[in-house]
Amino acid sequence: MWSTLQTLMRYSIPVVIKAIEALCPAARPAVEVIWDIREIHLRNLEQKEREQIRQMLNLSTARMDALDELFALLGSRCSDLLQRMEQLETQGHDSSDEIARAVLKSPELQGAFDSFGQRFAMLEGRVDQLDVDVQRLDAQYASLEAFAKEQQSLQIELQRKIDNILSFQQAKQLQAAGRFVESEPILRELADAQTGSTAVAVALAVAQHENPSAFDTQLKRAKRLRPQDAQLAALASAATLAVTGQNTPAQRSPSDRPSPLQRMPTVGDTLDGWRLDARIGGGGWGLVFRASRNDTPKALKVMRPELVRERAFVDAFTDEVWKLLRVNHANVVRVERNGFCTAFQCHYFVMPLIDGVNLEQHLSQSGKPTPDKAMTWLMGLLDGLEAAHAQGLIHRDIKPQNVMIRPDSTPVLIDFGIAGLIDVPGHTQAIGKSSFFAPPELHSIGQADVRSDLFMLAATIFYALRYDQPIADRVYYRYESSLIHPIFVPAFDAALSPNPSKRPADVAEMRRLLTSTREEIARQERERQSALQRDAEARSRAEAEARRQAIERQRQEEELERQRQEQFRREQQPIGPESGTTASIGKLRLIVGLSILGFIAFVMNPPFPSVIKESPTVDQSPIVNESPITTVKGPPDGSKVKDVWTNSVGMSFAFIPSGEFLMGSPNGVGFDRERPQHRVRISQPFWLGVTPVTFGQFAKFVSETGYRTESETSGGGYGTIGGSWLKDPSITWRSPGFAQTDGHPVTVVSWNDAKRYVQWLNTKEDGEYSLPTEAQWEYACRAGTTTQYFFGDDESRLGEYAWFDGNSGNQTHPVGEKAPNPWGLRDILGNVFEWCEDWYGPYAAGATTDPKGASSGAGRVYRGGSWYYSAGLCRSGCRYNFGPAVRNNGLGFRVAMQVRLDKSSKKE
Repeated sequence: MWSTLQTLMRYSIPVVIKAIEALCPAARPAVEVIWDIREIHLRNLEQKEREQIRQMLNLSTARMDALDELFALLGSRCSDLLQRMEQLETQGHDSSDEIARAVLKSPELQGAFDSFGQRFAMLEGRVDQLDVDVQRLDAQYASLEAFAKEQQSLQIELQRKIDNILSFQQAKQLQAAGRFVESEPILRELADAQTGSTAVAVALAVAQHENPSAFDTQLKRAKRLRPQDAQLAALASAATLAVTGQNTPAQRSPSDRPSPLQRMPTVGDTLDGWRLDARIGGGGWGLVFRASRNDTPKALKVMRPELVRERAFVDAFTDEVWKLLRVNHANVVRVERNGFCTAFQCHYFVMPLIDGVNLEQHLSQSGKPTPDKAMTWLMGLLDGLEAAHAQGLIHRDIKPQNVMIRPDSTPVLIDFGIAGLIDVPGHTQAIGKSSFFAPPELHSIGQADVRSDLFMLAATIFYALRYDQPIADRVYYRYESSLIHPIFVPAFDAALSPNPSKRPADVAEMRRLLTSTREEIARQERERQSALQRDAEARSRAEAEARRQAIERQRQEEELERQRQEQFRREQQPIGPESGTTASIGKLRLIVGLSILGFIAFVMNPPFPSVIKESPTVDQSPIVNESPITTVKGPPDGSKVKDVWTNSVGMSFAFIPSGEFLMGSPNGVGFDRERPQHRVRISQPFWLGVTPVTFGQFAKFVSETGYRTESETSGGGYGTIGGSWLKDPSITWRSPGFAQTDGHPVTVVSWNDAKRYVQWLNTKEDGEYSLPTEAQWEYACRAGTTTQYFFGDDESRLGEYAWFDGNSGNQTHPVGEKAPNPWGLRDILGNVFEWCEDWYGPYAAGATTDPKGASSGAGRVYRGGSWYYSAGLCRSGCRYNFGPAVRNNGLGFRVAMQVRLDKSSKKE
C-alpha cells in the first residue's frame, strides 16, 4: 500500500489526503505526516539540486584530468632537465656550482625551470580548489543522507498511522469494500497480486459510497487497462471521484453502514473469492481451511486477525512466505500465492491440497515402516529440507503431524517456516518448543537452526521405526543404537546428540553419513549372502552325502541280516543219529542257534527306545547310537510352595533362599545397560512380597497417616491422555486414568512415596522391611532359571504369567490373576514396574556378594515391565531408572523383609 500512495503523491497529493479524510476522521494526524513527507520528497528530488551535484562531479572529473596532464608534462620537463645536466657533467663541470652557472647561462634550461615553476603553482591552486569541491560534495551528501533518514522515519510513522486507521472501528466501509472487490474479477486479480490491495479496497469503497454512477464509468476504464496498470488507474480514479463527484447521493443511516469484521473467518465465509468449505487444521498463528474458487479446491492458511497488529510478526510472516514462494520441491508443500483480506483484516496464503494422510495417521493405519521405507522417507525429507534451507528457512516443528504421506508413499513437509514466527513481542507462543520432538536447545533458549531441523527429523523417523513399542519408548530420549536398524545408527547418533555442535552441520553431511553406512551395510550384506550361499551349498553337499551314507548303512544292515538268516537256516538243517560227542555238539548248535534268534529278536525289539542322532559331521556318525533316556526334574510349581507368611496388614510374603545366580543378560540379548552378565551371591535368605503393594494396602497407610503423595502435592503424574504420554494434575494414585479396585496394584507412586510406605510398615510391624535391592529382585524373579524369562525363552508364553501391552487392554489388572514364578511370586513381570532400593549405575565386571548398586546417582532402579510395555521389554534382565520423584500410572513397588529367626508368624 505504501508504494501505491507514494506513487500517487507525485500526481495528486490533495486527492489522496481528501480520500483518507473522507474514509475516517481519525486520519487527520496522518494527513499532516503526508504533507511533511511531500515537502521532503520535493526537496530530495528537486532537479536544480540534482543538476548542481552532477555539475560539481563533472567539474571535479575535468580537474582531475587536467592534473593528470600537468603531471605528465612535468615528468617530460624533468626528464629533459636531467639529460641536460648529464651533458654538462660530461663536459667537465664537476661541481654543482658550475652546473648551476651553466644552467643560468642556458636560455633553454632557464625557460624550462620557469615553465616548471608556473605549472607547479597552477597545480597547487587546482589541488586547493579540488579540496574545496570535495568538502562541498561531502556537505551536500551529508545533507542528503539526513534528508533520507528523516524521510524514512516519517514513512515508518505514516505507515504505522495508516495501519491504525485501517484497524479503527470507524472504518465502516471495509466490509462493503471486501464484498465489492470479491464481486469484480479485475479487482480480485489485483488483490491476489498483493500490490496495494488494501488501498484499492479502501479507495473503491469510498468512491462507490460517494459517487456510484461516476465510479462505474471509471471502473470500466480500469478494466480496459493492462493488469499491471489497472490498480493505479482504479485507485486514482476512485479517489478522485470520492472528492470531486457531482452526483453525491444522500448519506446513509448508520444502520445501513456495515461494521468491519473483527472475527476469525469460519466455514461458510468467503475470503477474497475463496469459499471456506471445511476446516482441516490449525495452530498458534491461524487456521487451515479447505477452500474453493471457480470449482478449484485448495488449502488456505489464514492468520488470526489480532496478529495483524503485531508489526514484527507481519513483517516476519511476509518474509517467510516470500521465501516459501521460492521453494519448489516435491517434498515440501508449495505455496502458490499469498494475500491480504480486507474484509477480515487477515493475511493468508494458498497451497495445493495434498492427497494423503499425515505420518501419525499413516503409522496408526499401517504400523511401523520397514527400514527400507523409513530410509526412503528420510532421504526424501532431507532433499526437501535442503531446498528450504537454501532459501534461509528453518522449520522448527518437524513431527509426524507435519509430514504428509502421499498415496505413492512420497513424504511432504508441511507448516514449513511459519513455526518460528510466533516469538514476537506481544505474542509469546512459540510453536515447536513444546513439541514431543523438539531438541533441548529449543526447550531452553528457543533458538533453532539447521541442526535443530535435523534433530527433529531424526526424532520423527526414530518414532516411526519404534511405532510398535509403547509411546514412552518411541521418543528420542529413549534412543539407543541397538533399538534400530544399523543403517540409521551413525547418522542418528550424531543428529540426536543433545549438543548441537556434535550434530551434522547441514543436510549434505547427514546424507553422507547415511549413504556411507548404507553402502557399508550393503557390502556386508553381499558378503553375508555370499557366505550363506556357500553354507547352503556345503549343507546341500553334506546332506547328499549323509543320505548316501544312510542308504549304504541300510544296505549293509540288510546284507548282514540276510547272512544271519542264511547261517541260521544252515545250522537248523536235520541231521542223523549222533554219538554222545556228536549229540553234545548238536545240543551246542541248538543253544547257539537259539542265542542267535534271541539276539535278532533283541535287536529288532529292544526293551527301551534307541535314539539315532545326526552328528555334526558326516564321517563321525555311528550307525546306531543306543543310550538310556535321562530326565531332569525342574523346580517345583510355584502354586505348591508353602513357605509363605502374612503380616497384620494382609500382605503375603514368599520365602526366598540364599544362593548364587547370573545377573544381567548375555551378549546378543537385551541392551548394553544389562551387561556384563556377572555372578552374584545372595548370602542371606529374605522374604519378598508375593504381589506388588495393592491399592487397598496403600490406602490403609494413607488413611492411618494422612500422607499425601508427590502426585497430589506436586502437580499430578504421567499417564496416557488422548494417545499421548503427558503429565496431568488429574493423574494420581487415586485416579490413574483407568478404573481400579482394592486388589489392583497401586500406581503413580514415586520412589519417595514407596519409602514412606516402608517406614510406616517398620513402625507398625516392628519388622525390618525395605524395598528389594536390584540384585534381590532379579534373583527372586529368575528363581533359579537362566533364560530370558523364568518360564523359558519363548516370549509368546508371557501372557500366561504377565499383563503387558499385548493383553492388558491399556490398564492394570488385579494382582494374582496370572500364574506365579517357580518361587511363588506373582506379577513379578508385567502389570506394573517395581521400584528397587538402588541408585542406578553400570554393573560390576566380576562376581559380587549382596551388591547394593551405585553409591549415588540421578535415578533409582525400577524393574519388571508393565501393562504398557511390549513382551521384549518384560524380560527378567531388563533394567531401567527414573528420578526418585517420578511417578506414572505404570509404576508401583513390592516390599522385601529380612528373615528373623525369632519372628512370630503364621504359616499358610
